[in-house]
Amino acid sequence: MIRAVFTLLISLFFFSSCTLLKTTNKEEVPSGTYILKNSLDKNKVFVETVNEELHFYELTFTAMDEDLAKESLKADVLKLTYNPLYIRQKSLDLDFLTIPVKLRPAKKDIPSQLNSDITGALYVGYRIDSYSIKNGLNILSKPTQQINHIAYSIGVFSGFGNTTISPFTTAQIVEKEYEGIVFSNGIAAIIGTNHFSVGLTIGIDHLLDNNKSFWIYQQKPWVGVGVGLNLN
Repeated sequence: MIRAVFTLLISLFFFSSCTLLKTTNKEEVPSGTYILKNSLDKNKVFVETVNEELHFYELTFTAMDEDLAKESLKADVLKLTYNPLYIRQKSLDLDFLTIPVKLRPAKKDIPSQLNSDITGALYVGYRIDSYSIKNGLNILSKPTQQINHIAYSIGVFSGFGNTTISPFTTAQIVEKEYEGIVFSNGIAAIIGTNHFSVGLTIGIDHLLDNNKSFWIYQQKPWVGVGVGLNLN
């Protein structure tokens, strides 16, 4: 029963993910402050999308008095000739992370296990978004713009999942087989494009019932594959 509920939730998650991917294009550079990677000085620029065209403004520091300075925008749009143009942005990453596959190391007489137990977790991390913007001409000699986006993130996650509890995983102490609920937490390294991300996870599970002291994988590390939906 628990496995069926988790399967339904994950199916709804993937359906909503596909819908969001169709309506939200992360390859369209969001307005905001970026670091211009083409510049040796790694200058800051403000990017704004105007009529599907990217405008770049230089960020400078304006002194308010001897002890204060604030960041301000120059009014003129920068005429950047780099092609391709590379910009980068750092931010806080908030994801809904699904871990559908876990590799559990060998334990006692039981060999390594590749489990399909499903875990849903909230992920928080440090993220870097990199954009490559290449200008060109199409066959009609009209300007075109190709934007490639990739993101890297590392952080922590916590959530809930299910696992099979049986004589096989409790050293023959628990006689019946059932689906137990576990609380999972750990770290993850994620790479993503658009609003879809995938990464490597390392975590531990805590069984939440009275058989936790018999479960051979209680608080033992595992390695998994995570699939995420960006929430911010």
